[in-house]
Amino acid sequence: MTTVLMAGGGTGGHVFPMVAVAHALQRLDPSIRPVFVGTERGMETRFVPKQGFELELLKVLPIRGGGASGAIRGAVRAAATLPESRELIRRIRPKAIFSIGGYAA
Repeated sequence: MTTVLMAGGGTGGHVFPMVAVAHALQRLDPSIRPVFVGTERGMETRFVPKQGFELELLKVLPIRGGGASGAIRGAVRAAATLPESRELIRRIRPKAIFSIGGYAA
């Protein structure tokens, strides 16, 4: 089985294309295992599992849209999530990573 980490989410503009790519990959090779990574706040929490895919969650925050203090909080949280992200990659051992954007990417 070949695992592909699908990184991104938040909005439909990120989630729907990622899911479409995951389905296309599985049509090309049914042994491909797409594993999604997103946030608790994104729409991926509702949509991705309904599509039959695995979803891992990271606790990241937006960097844009919250002014200077929001950007600082988001950057600090992203840095704090790096060890968790590395552990996720070690655990699932993806052969490839597909990133389409969003906080978790």
